[in-house]
Amino acid sequence: MDENLDGGGCYCEGKEVLTMQKSLQAMIDSMSDLPSMPDILEELFRVTSTPSCSSKDVARVLEKDQGLTAKLLRVANSPFYGLSRKVDTVERACTVLGLNTVKNMALSVSIMDVFGSAGVRSSIDVAEMWRHNLGCAVSAKAVFETRFKGGDDVFVGGILHDIGKIILDTYMQDEYFEVMKLHDSGVPLLDSEIRVLGRTHAAVGRILARRWRFPEKVEAMIAFHHRPKETKVAMDHVAAVHVGNEIAKALMLGKSNEIYVMPIDKTCWDMFFKNGDNIEGLLFKIQEEFYQIEDAFGLRPKNAEV
Repeated sequence: MDENLDGGGCYCEGKEVLTMQKSLQAMIDSMSDLPSMPDILEELFRVTSTPSCSSKDVARVLEKDQGLTAKLLRVANSPFYGLSRKVDTVERACTVLGLNTVKNMALSVSIMDVFGSAGVRSSIDVAEMWRHNLGCAVSAKAVFETRFKGGDDVFVGGILHDIGKIILDTYMQDEYFEVMKLHDSGVPLLDSEIRVLGRTHAAVGRILARRWRFPEKVEAMIAFHHRPKETKVAMDHVAAVHVGNEIAKALMLGKSNEIYVMPIDKTCWDMFFKNGDNIEGLLFKIQEEFYQIEDAFGLRPKNAEV
């Protein structure tokens, strides 16, 4: 992918864009506290990249972290995956659900652990932001699977699509406070980010994706979920996250910290739906699946009805 592309895009006039004195990359590099990829994920990516990788190999890596293992098994045994029998080991989860599903599950859970808490002067509700990300993941997977098989990669793309917002809110709190203040006045979020920062949250998320060496599909879903036609890879995956993001906002699955539900790109919509499709049924399915899995991820609000 082109290093210079801003996957988040700019929706405002050029004269309105404030020129940054430092490039976005330099800004990110200056964030000395931005975490490195957890060692266990690095080892997991390395092991799963080998053709001979087995369920035992994945289990051997993940079971080094008992906290992660417990969370993975809780998610795997949630009603969302519909297993007829409970799995009690990572190896069994890999056998039943597949290596790719468990790998993506581990990536999702690990990212949420690393970026799960709000800063001192947080401008966004981080817990609700993660609920939105999960809502996008569920929505995008459901949308993708109306036409294609195997939406696990799309699910992880949905979980991570707005990671740039959380990074900015955590490591550039003063600047992102100004972004949200501008957005609250009625300026669309992407325009607000461009005016204050010169780049969008999608571009920031893309930098993390490269630093942590995410698969190219995942990078594309993070970088282009607002401008899906600009991706050069995995258009079907990016389109599903684009559609799923707006569905999650419309259904109020968590809070994206955006005050607008944006129009869905027609090309993306038409990739999955045609006249006569039961959209209402799909929306009901998405809501049901979201509530099935949010508790497993530890995201159900404390005051929510069970």
